[in-house]
This record gives sequence, C-alpha cells and structure tokens, in this order.
Amino acid sequence: MHPDRFPAALWLALLLAAPAAARPAAPQPPAPPGAEPPPARSHQEMEAREDPAAMLEFRGEEAPSLERLLELARERSPRLEELRARAAAAQERVAPAAALADPTLETRLVNEGVEEWRVGSDPNSMVEVGVRQELPWPGTRGARRGEAEAAAAAAEVELVAAERELERDVTASYGRLHAFDQEVRLLDEAHELLDLLTATVASRYSVGAADQEALVKVGLMQSRHDVRREEVLRERDEMAARLRGLLALPAGTPIRQVPRLEPLALPPADLAALAATVAPAVVARQARTLEAERRVAVARLALRPDFSVSGAAGLRGALDPMISLGFGVELPFWRRSRQLPLLRAAEQELAAARAAEHDASNTASADAEGLLASWRRLARQIELYDQGVLPQTSAALEAARSAFVAARGDFSAVIEDYTLWLEARTERARLDGERFALRAEMTALVGPDPSPVVEGARP
Repeated sequence: MHPDRFPAALWLALLLAAPAAARPAAPQPPAPPGAEPPPARSHQEMEAREDPAAMLEFRGEEAPSLERLLELARERSPRLEELRARAAAAQERVAPAAALADPTLETRLVNEGVEEWRVGSDPNSMVEVGVRQELPWPGTRGARRGEAEAAAAAAEVELVAAERELERDVTASYGRLHAFDQEVRLLDEAHELLDLLTATVASRYSVGAADQEALVKVGLMQSRHDVRREEVLRERDEMAARLRGLLALPAGTPIRQVPRLEPLALPPADLAALAATVAPAVVARQARTLEAERRVAVARLALRPDFSVSGAAGLRGALDPMISLGFGVELPFWRRSRQLPLLRAAEQELAAARAAEHDASNTASADAEGLLASWRRLARQIELYDQGVLPQTSAALEAARSAFVAARGDFSAVIEDYTLWLEARTERARLDGERFALRAEMTALVGPDPSPVVEGARP
C-alpha cells in the first residue's frame, strides 16, 4: 500500500461506519492540566444507575424490535465504549506528532580568571542568556504526523469492525430466539392435539375398542413432549442470557418472545469479491499496513541528521551586551547501531503487515463463499419443507388419525406420524433462525445490501 492511499483507507473506514445508526460520540474537551481522569464505573454502579424508564420496554409481551436492540447495543456496549476512547486518544496524538520539541533556555557564565568577578569590568566576561531550538530534518514532522494519522484511522476501523461484530451477534441471537419461540408455540399447539388423541384413546379404551398399549403410548408421548418443551426453554434461556450480555442489560432483565423476523434481502452475487476488499478485517489490515508504511518513512528520515538553532545575549554590566547566534548539525556517530536496526525492524513489520492484509483478504473471500453456499442450501431446504415435507406430514397425520378414529388403523401409526409432523415444523422454524443468523454474517462482512427484499427466495 502506497502512503498516498491514506485517504482511501480513511474513506473505507467511514464507508464501513455508514450503516450504523449511531456513530461514536464526539471526543470530550481535554481536561485541564493536572486534572484527575474520570473514575472508572464498576458493573454494579452502572446497573444501579439504570433508568427504570429505559428498561420498561423490556416488560411488554414482546421483545423490542431488532432495530431498537441494535441501537441499545451500540449505546451500551462496554467494548465499543473502550474502542471509542482509544480512537479518540489516537486522534489526539495526531497534532503532537508533528509538533516541534520545546525550546531550551540556557544560561552561561563567562568570567576571565577565577580569582575575582570580572563581569562589567572585563569586555570578555559576561552572563549569557539564550534559547536553543531543535529542528528535525525537513519532512520528518510531516512523516510523523502521517504515521499518527494512520494509527488513528486504524483505531477507527477497529471500532467499526467491533460494531459490525456486535450487530452480527445481536441479530443472530434475535433470530435464534425467534426459532425457539416458534418451537415452543408449535409444542403448545401440538399439546392440544395430544389432548385430543388422549381423549380419543381413553374413550375407545373404555368401550374396549383400544388396548392398554395405546393408552400407555399416548401418555408416554405427552411426557416426552413435556421434556422437549423444557429442553427448548432451557436453550432459549441460555440465548436470552447471551443477548442480555451483548446489550449490557442488568441481570434478570426479561427477554420476551420474538414473534416475527424482518424480511431478508438477497445477498449480493459478488459477495466473495466484496468481502475481499471491504470486509472490516481486511480494511483493518489495510490500515495497519498503511501505519507500517508510514513508520518505515519515519525510520528512513531518522537516518538524516537533525539540526538546532540558538541565540543568546551576553550581559556585561555597563558595557554593551554581546549577541551570539548558533547553528548545529547532529553527528550520526551511532547510526549503524541505532537508526539502521530500527529501519530494518520497521521494514520487517511492513512485510508482515502486507502478508497479514493478503491473508485477511483471502480469508474474507473464502468465508463469503462458504456463507453464500450455505445460503443457497438453506433456501433449498426451506423450499423442500414448504412444498413437500410440511404438507405431506400434515396429510399423513390426518390420514392416520382418521383411520384410528374409524377403527381401521393402528395407534402406532398415529404416534409415528405425529412425531414426524412435529419434527418437520420445529426444524422449519430452526431453519428460519439459521437463515437470519447467516444473513447477519453476510452483513457483517460487506454491510447492508440494497438488493430487493425477498424473503425465502433463492439467490
């Protein structure tokens, strides 16, 4: 990456940040010199200061919308707060990087002889007061500023990457919660069907039209049904706890049901090519490569000598003052043991940064290809369920139930078809959650896509 690419890297950082609804807060004005830094807030203190009104939206029958949860995650995340502060700190280092060193005030006594004070009586004796200013080689200050700007851009990209990861995790958790809620709903509806089957079996058993095995089997099915429902609720509780952690919510904040999911946009066909260039991990590596290039430029300029200028006034009492001006050049006596090793180290770091950038691009492209393949397979699975498995299991269960009621079929067939019916619908609900999480992974790689919104369509 050439140093002239810095504006492009910064533009990419801003581009990555554009989809976020809320950007990092502006840096606070610097504290006065000597002021104490703000005290760190503990987790308990943060929970104690929670606004009850802000938590009220979690008390309803449904969970807040995904858009609202993403907004809360960006506002409340301690990780993002940390990276915002680091990005602001890196930006504050830009101006000092190009500043000159403070001048040095110098005083000197020139006295002819050591036996008596001669200042004022001897023209060669005086008290000098002067100032010395160090001046780096031309271009060094600009190179140092460029390195600090690259470091600030890298910190900003890391913040954007963390935002993307947080949004991905929140979105995936939201989708899986929906799948769990759908499975619980299906289990509750299936429980009503089991109650009807139980009543039918009990009625037929009372008149001798069914054996005891059928009665035991339907009871066993109800018990297994209850066990499965508790298992789903356990998994949902774990996912709700994970979402609470992502949102930095107080312990015990309820995560209500997620009754519906937003329609999904089709992924871009060139997802792999986009990911290879604009994925946050790739842009972060590009920013680090740029920083390494600027560091090499600074190390090369360090081989050049620095300068110094000075001026002084010699006070001689009643005699006229003496004026002296000076110019100094640094002697590079230790360049071979100091500056040259540092330059070689910077060049090796640049080589490592370029290799890491290439690796990140390859990894992002491969990940995108895998996501796109999974999307196609999931879309095909959903199509097969909707067009084949779901209607077929419904028809099979209804036929088996009707045959049993009419005393033409075996109850084992009813149990088997009921199991297939329930498994098909719970698996279909899980596929929705997986597809939602998969689309969140794609968005984390390349950002929101302006494709038409078509839910369930195949790319």
